[in-house]
Amino acid sequence: MVSVLESTIKEIEILDDHEGGDSNNLRFLHSVFIVIAGYIKSNNFTDDRTRQRLLTAWAQLCRIGGFMAFDAGCHGYAQRLFHTGLQVAQNTGDRQLGAHILVHLSQQAVYRGYPKDAIQLAEAGMQAAKGTSLAVRALITWEYARAQAAMGNVYACHDAIEKARSFVGDPSMLGTRPPYLYWVNSEMMETNNGHSLLTLAQKSPSNTQRLVDEAEKLLTPHMTSGFRREFSRQVLLRGSWLARGYLWCGELEQAVKTGATLLDLIPSVRSHQAITVLRRLGSEIAQCRGAQRVPYVAEFSENLQRSLAAAAV
Repeated sequence: MVSVLESTIKEIEILDDHEGGDSNNLRFLHSVFIVIAGYIKSNNFTDDRTRQRLLTAWAQLCRIGGFMAFDAGCHGYAQRLFHTGLQVAQNTGDRQLGAHILVHLSQQAVYRGYPKDAIQLAEAGMQAAKGTSLAVRALITWEYARAQAAMGNVYACHDAIEKARSFVGDPSMLGTRPPYLYWVNSEMMETNNGHSLLTLAQKSPSNTQRLVDEAEKLLTPHMTSGFRREFSRQVLLRGSWLARGYLWCGELEQAVKTGATLLDLIPSVRSHQAITVLRRLGSEIAQCRGAQRVPYVAEFSENLQRSLAAAAV
């Protein structure tokens, strides 16, 4: 039974990679959560190894479920899952998993507008990650970069980005990744770095053009590659951020072109977070002076609304 549950949790994570968090996915995840909680409450195991495996699986499910709930905009539920997973990870001595959950808590704090909390959570994650795998240290370091970006700290953000690159660039990184961090590689790192630079650009008006140009170089190669198919939620989210970055630089046409390349992803992505950023992009484009008199803007706005309505998101 434990093997079946472990396999199910892996499939839930793959589902999250493609679609993101929505109510149907969360309901299914919650049903699995209840099953595992029942087994743990009964405390009836054949041996201690089986108990340890089930606790680890439960903590992993809390990590995945917390992120899916956060992605779906269910922040209270996300917090409960994250803290349950963190407690289980601490009780089982799994520092890598605990650090990973702190990454998500920091990420959520940035999204909700609490950058100071995000920095503190990322710092706690870096402390927990000491001596763990390079992939975990890279993950928490690039989240620290985003938290610093949200505070507008240019030097600290760039310094963290370079540290994360050094971890990912180590030849031993790929071979020492925990199985659940199969997606940590140079491609994902650079898209995360690009997102951090766009977050920083929003807080640094005097550096906006330079930072958006840097982010463009990091993000653009992955908008049309195999990465797009495998991580469509990430492409929709970061592509929408990049298009907004073009708007901040007064590049309306480039913003619309970038936004238009994302519309085909809408039917397959259920991420409230990604769709919210895409909607915000559409609203910001519409608010540009004289934009609705420009034919390509009117066409994009119409296609965006049609795509969102058809996908019922």
